[in-house]
Amino acid sequence: MSKYKHALLCFATMGYLLLAGWNATAAEIGDFCWQTEAGQLLRFSVSEAGQGRFNYMGMFEDTDGADLAISGHVAVVGNALIGSFSGSKTTSSNFKTAIYRVTFDPTTFAGSAEGIRHKYDRQTQIVSAEYKNHTLVLITCP
Repeated sequence: MSKYKHALLCFATMGYLLLAGWNATAAEIGDFCWQTEAGQLLRFSVSEAGQGRFNYMGMFEDTDGADLAISGHVAVVGNALIGSFSGSKTTSSNFKTAIYRVTFDPTTFAGSAEGIRHKYDRQTQIVSAEYKNHTLVLITCP
């Protein structure tokens, strides 16, 4: 199959899935914000995936002023909401990736996040890793 026919087939399939309501099962709940103990802001758009599972995507305000684009999921596990999120960002001087495990109290939606962040410094060409731990408090989105 030529590369043009392949591209046309891909676009036609994506168009069909969009028109057919491919993601119609996810019900958008709304935007939610959390603040860390350092004053950093997490802003998520949350959708219900069904059966006690939720998907979210949004931004995490990093300490250097550049936001980290993130996405993830949580599920009801016992008496808690447990999940993860990951994200990445790039600036002229570095590239960062992060993956966090999150736990929320289902009554207050307060929680914690702990994870590993990797940073590639473009000038020195050194990769470093650091552990991060945050307390998350649900706030009204600014």
